[in-house]
Amino acid sequence: MDQSLSFQPLLFGGDINVYSVARAFHEAYGVKTVAYGMYPSGPCFGSGIIDYRVCANNDDPAVVLENVKKVAAEFADRKVLLLGCGDNYLTSIACNLPNFPENVIAPYVDLSLMETLIHKEKFYELCDKYGIDHPATFVYKKGMGHDFTLPFDGPFVVKPAESATYWDHPFDTQKKAYVLQTLEEVDRVVDEIYEHGYEDS
Repeated sequence: MDQSLSFQPLLFGGDINVYSVARAFHEAYGVKTVAYGMYPSGPCFGSGIIDYRVCANNDDPAVVLENVKKVAAEFADRKVLLLGCGDNYLTSIACNLPNFPENVIAPYVDLSLMETLIHKEKFYELCDKYGIDHPATFVYKKGMGHDFTLPFDGPFVVKPAESATYWDHPFDTQKKAYVLQTLEEVDRVVDEIYEHGYEDS
């Protein structure tokens, strides 16, 4: 461990996003990142550049706070740079902002603003309000069925507006985003998403 460093990265998550951020820190500063993930799986688990710590219920706000406090005490002589790699971690970090130790830097907005920004429907409403360009969008609500007309041609991108609760209802063909060519594919994917328990737009 490089004792001359003034900061320690702390990441929450265990996917390729976490590994990529840790790798960037390692390449730029030679630092080994501490990361908390829910499962002992790749690409973070077993990595030589990450001190990967498995923790059940890792995205629970109380668990996040407990783990942040542990790392802040472990690296009391450094600034702990706290980053969440996933919407579920971002909200758990944001709701704890006032509770973190003084040597923790969490570069996030408060929870109410964050929840507005990460909800895709609300985010696009803000873009419209302030004249910020974004992809043409049709908001589908649960129960609309197949009787709707899209104001644009394909290919189509289907994404859940609220990703944290979307991932609470896993299924075999689940994706973060679907790139689809036909309206028939859109209907099938939307049906499958709602059949597995997702409720939002």
